[in-house]
Amino acid sequence: MGGGLELALACDFRLVSDTAILASPEVSNGWLPGWGGMTRLRRLVGEAHSKRIILFGEKLDANEALRIGLITKIVQRNEVQEFLNKLMRMKPIAYALAKSAIMDSTRTTLGTDVDFDVLAVKISHDKE
Repeated sequence: MGGGLELALACDFRLVSDTAILASPEVSNGWLPGWGGMTRLRRLVGEAHSKRIILFGEKLDANEALRIGLITKIVQRNEVQEFLNKLMRMKPIAYALAKSAIMDSTRTTLGTDVDFDVLAVKISHDKE
């Protein structure tokens, strides 16, 4: 809740247990979410869901959080290590370039997105 949710919003992936409760209670306590939480949440789940979570302080269970795209996956304890192993097998340069292409697409035009994708593939292959 609160700062913990905001920290999770800055991550590439958000894994939760089936008993997780996610919320942003700051506004109901008279302050605002910090660390870019409001912007990150809006980009992730849209304006309407962000208003429910931030303005009303609505608590979401794991299933609702998954349904609206707030979390990546509901996991059991034994699945966490499998997920981490999958990440560790990835080549860092390929991961970083793919992530940049995905994230930059919101700030660029279609033509420059494709240009970046082509450049990223070339750089990734050159590093092998």
